[in-house]
Amino acid sequence: MNNVPLPLPEKVFNTLSKHVHHVNESHVDELPLFHDVELYNNDAEYWLFSDLYNLFGSAYVGEHKHIQYTMSTAIKSSNFEKLPKKNLEKLPKACDLNTFRFNHVLPIINNYNIQDPNGNVIFKKKDYDAKLSRYACWALTKLSPNMIFSQLYFMMLDATFEEINRAAWHFSRIYHRNNLAQAEKVINGIANQYPKTDMQAFNAFMHNKFFCDYDVNALKTTYGVKGTIFDYMGTLSLIGRYNALNKTISAYDAIPTHKTGPKISFDEFICILSKEIDIARKSMPKTPASDLSRIPVSQVATELKKKEREFAKKFAYQKLR
Repeated sequence: MNNVPLPLPEKVFNTLSKHVHHVNESHVDELPLFHDVELYNNDAEYWLFSDLYNLFGSAYVGEHKHIQYTMSTAIKSSNFEKLPKKNLEKLPKACDLNTFRFNHVLPIINNYNIQDPNGNVIFKKKDYDAKLSRYACWALTKLSPNMIFSQLYFMMLDATFEEINRAAWHFSRIYHRNNLAQAEKVINGIANQYPKTDMQAFNAFMHNKFFCDYDVNALKTTYGVKGTIFDYMGTLSLIGRYNALNKTISAYDAIPTHKTGPKISFDEFICILSKEIDIARKSMPKTPASDLSRIPVSQVATELKKKEREFAKKFAYQKLR
């Protein structure tokens, strides 16, 4: 998981909207000569890798000298193989994977400014850069699940900031659910190292503490929960519970290791966990019990996949040359 902070959604929206280009932008004022008709009519959008780098940083988009490797990782063979031979507009699929990537990533030599990690501006003269199609930009941001707002920016053509932000909050349940699953494994691993720990009782304790003594079974019945209640938790609850567990794990990891046995007593561990759960729950604008959804995360994931397929049916067939 990438823990490097992302820019705020407003900055992402405004920066990407400002730096969009069109393939034919340098030809729109010219009369379309016969051999330039295709280029003249190609209004496909693209963004410069250097602009994405300055917005997100190398932790999310990689380095300039590795653009082609990064994009070959982003635009997977499975993306290409799943495409129909023609889309609804009768545009043909690329003949092979390399051509498919070639259509969406155009390496160039460019002059541009970049910011280093310390915020210093560095001028790059005749250095590596690339034009990335809307589809390529989506594929690049897809590598980082927490970049859901950016993914949706590229998927939701002509959408307002508010529309994208609402969708990002909705679909971020997928990412936060996966985060919580990893934290639950670690916290259970810590608890399990104590002899004679009743793991069922331990997890019941965390549930009761987080849901503030609401009967979890009653909540599951009310919301029609099938399986674990985690899959029905809203974004606020998923973030809150993850933060509590993550801070407990960090506090535990910071304690010096003993030569034998656990770092601290089980009661001390429970005390740290209990405190962090209380802090997380009380900082939420509404209670975890009122943040449950009748829609499981799996259904939200299915909805996102459908949205991605519809996006690919149009924009995977565009080309920058």
